Amino acid sequence: LIVEVGESYLPFVSILVAARDEERSISSCLESLVQQRYPPDRYEIVVVNDRSTDDTPSIIRGYMEKHKMNGL
Repeated sequence: LIVEVGESYLPFVSILVAARDEERSISSCLESLVQQRYPPDRYEIVVVNDRSTDDTPSIIRGYMEKHKMNGL
């Protein structure tokens, strides 16, 4: 059963991504999240860097700048 509803009925969703030393996979993860079909004004992506020692933080910052995402 597929029920179509207007976007105003869609809940606001927070997507949490925990990352530690994920330089090899964080790009594909974030790319899949920003390319989803859910309305962009109905979700936020929160990425938490857990003391990575690799290039994970700079990759995350790059996505924040490219996609106009806010961060702490």
